[in-house]
Amino acid sequence: MFLFIQAWQDAGLVLSTTNNEACKMFDAALTQYVTWTNDKSLGGIEGCLSNLKTADPTFTMGHVIANGLYLIGTGSSMRLNKELDSAMKKMVELSKSQPLSEREKLHVSALEMFASGCLPKACDVWEKILNSHPTDMLALKFAHDAYFYLGYQRQMRDSVARVYRHWTPDIPLSSYVKGIYSFGLMETNFYDRAEKLANEALAIDQTDAWSVHTIAHVHEMKADLKSGLRFMEQTEANWKDCDMLACHNYWHWALYFIDKLYSCSHGRTPISTPLHSSPCTEQPALEPIAPCVGDGWSVGTCMHPHPPSAVFPRVPTHPLCTRRGVFMSAPPHTCEKGLSQMAKFFQISAD
Repeated sequence: MFLFIQAWQDAGLVLSTTNNEACKMFDAALTQYVTWTNDKSLGGIEGCLSNLKTADPTFTMGHVIANGLYLIGTGSSMRLNKELDSAMKKMVELSKSQPLSEREKLHVSALEMFASGCLPKACDVWEKILNSHPTDMLALKFAHDAYFYLGYQRQMRDSVARVYRHWTPDIPLSSYVKGIYSFGLMETNFYDRAEKLANEALAIDQTDAWSVHTIAHVHEMKADLKSGLRFMEQTEANWKDCDMLACHNYWHWALYFIDKLYSCSHGRTPISTPLHSSPCTEQPALEPIAPCVGDGWSVGTCMHPHPPSAVFPRVPTHPLCTRRGVFMSAPPHTCEKGLSQMAKFFQISAD
């Protein structure tokens, strides 16, 4: 059951629309985003966003979630994507033509900064929203994901820590906040606390793929291959249908086998492997134990038609891994140039 207008008002999260269907579709899209699952019965996230805009084309928060999910999912930017530029301008125009709440106006402002590449400033705005509306899941999740892409582990943890006590069990998706918080704890080396909280989340909803992801990381960081392999095998049936994250969790599962093979062949403690769900980064991990990777490095060639237009610093670094392993005909400075451009364009603080 997704929330109607009155339910959002009762939660202190007013949505400026008179259309109940639009509110329901907003909630449905948000729920799928948080749970990493496309609900086929609803047409997935894309179907919900389409139905949302049909129900109320002028619903500003509908445009906010649609544009935000596009940015989170693609890393595109207004300066390089005309379609996104048009969608963002329409959102801003709508926001100026309606009597929105201060929270809704801040959501629009945060996305403007995000789309312009100013991720840290966008996070500051989402934090401002959370300060007055600690149960705003959209602000919480957007901030969490942006911190993740920036590599701001401490901020990722503390953002959730500040609002965690407000997420009582009666609030929809509250168990997923445990999983989100657990990942921040893991990223800042509180492995036991992270695992405990992730297990609490899984005890409430065993399909929580992000909590599974946290525990996968914990076992990797502890070099506990046996527990990691057992955990992934025993829980697979629960998270394999979370189509937006299952592939990545399978990737983590594969890392245990890579570490196990490396340990056996080198007679030393398993290596710690970084989190990057990309074939570009898995190949360097495989090469020391599987020289037969050979032509596998050709995965890098698929990057040639795709210039580094992402607003996420970590994305263009993936192809660099393949460039170190193979000589390719395309200009080798493609990704390096993109990184240089981003260093000048983005104002990312050292904190």
